Amino acid sequence: MPKRWWIYPLFALCTVLLAMLLLVAYAAVIVYPTLPSLEALTEYNPKIPLRIFSADSALIGEFGEERRAVIKIAEVPTSLKQAIVAAEDTARHKPEPDVFLEAARRLGAEPAACTVYEDTDIGLEAARRAGMTPVDVRPIIRASAAS
Repeated sequence: MPKRWWIYPLFALCTVLLAMLLLVAYAAVIVYPTLPSLEALTEYNPKIPLRIFSADSALIGEFGEERRAVIKIAEVPTSLKQAIVAAEDTARHKPEPDVFLEAARRLGAEPAACTVYEDTDIGLEAARRAGMTPVDVRPIIRASAAS
């Protein structure tokens, strides 16, 4: 065995690191052109609804697809931000109740005091299993789309 035996593992390590670097660079070259511009992400402008006013400037009605008020993230209550649960935050997913129970825990709320608005059968089942009140929003969405 040569006196410089450490050169071979060092060479292997450098080769692996170079391969990983090349793989990351290749992925960046492939993905970068498909990313949205920063302006598209930061400058959200929802469609302005049609507003109908009376002659004395009283709002009679408002019609349109989007009625969103854009607020800064700093204005969102901390408890609401902390209550957002992603699929990765629980081991089991719908129809198991884990996601809803975790959200209730983060809010400091009893499951029986929670109402879940869902648009899927498995989501409604998960809400029932969590002991929460489920509300199926699909009829509401269909009625809204029909009008």
